[in-house]
Amino acid sequence: MMRHTAFIVLCFWILMTSAWWTLAFWPLSADSPGWISAAKIACFGSAPGSGLPDAGGWLMLTGAPLSMLLALIIAWGDDIRNSFRSIFEPNSRKALLAVVAFLLIAQSIWLTTKVQAGMRMASLDYNSDFTGPLPEHYPVINKAAPDIELTNQHNERIKLSEIKSKVTIVGFAFANCKTICPAITGNLTKAIDHFDSEEVSLLLITLDPYRDTVAALKSWSDRLNLPRNAHLLTGSVQEVERVLNAYQIPFKRDEKTGDVDHPAMTNIVDSKGQIIYALGNVPSQWITDAIVRILERKT
Repeated sequence: MMRHTAFIVLCFWILMTSAWWTLAFWPLSADSPGWISAAKIACFGSAPGSGLPDAGGWLMLTGAPLSMLLALIIAWGDDIRNSFRSIFEPNSRKALLAVVAFLLIAQSIWLTTKVQAGMRMASLDYNSDFTGPLPEHYPVINKAAPDIELTNQHNERIKLSEIKSKVTIVGFAFANCKTICPAITGNLTKAIDHFDSEEVSLLLITLDPYRDTVAALKSWSDRLNLPRNAHLLTGSVQEVERVLNAYQIPFKRDEKTGDVDHPAMTNIVDSKGQIIYALGNVPSQWITDAIVRILERKT
């Protein structure tokens, strides 16, 4: 009985280790349940874009299963070896073992491709090349901002003209983006963290209304851990494209993959509805500096 118990526990270890690694590298889509992304971040520190675990995540992936296996070997080493010998006796059990081995090899190949893809993505640098503060004489636009009326992640209709904050950031990205969008959203959220919600609001408009539904935006918002004054906005394809065209955002959608090619473009709007600054792929400090200048009326 003890021999079979040891073998069952070993099979359970194999199953749990397989599930553990699958969770770590399972690809996230815009409509993935929020708990999956939360679990990946909490357990493995998965990086946006590449999806690779951080140092602690790799330790969890390797250290936890190996320590459990070592404990099993110490406690039931002889029983496990005897169980494996008995497995190879009947041909039916050999066939079952072959199926299990095939599935483990297939998963190993899948994991290898995911890690390689993540490493290629991590090697790409989409962060801004600019350093230091926003240049003193950075151009001021002073142009009326086209109004925006779209639906946010809480299924609320949001209008730019009704925003009460002193400054509104208008940015553009989409949930499934694995290239420049993580850098955009990271810089924008880092910038608004410096201000009260009464001072600054963020409107982040999707470039992919086909997949970025309200439910998908809610999951995306949870992954970004956005404050209440940050709104991810979507709508019908016609509504979103009307806004993109009004803000002169160039974009091209791949009909096969659904991915969207687009530049990094951010508008900083004051309380009078005027676009004061138009920023490209810039560091969060530039965004913060632009907001401060508007709040201090230095423009």
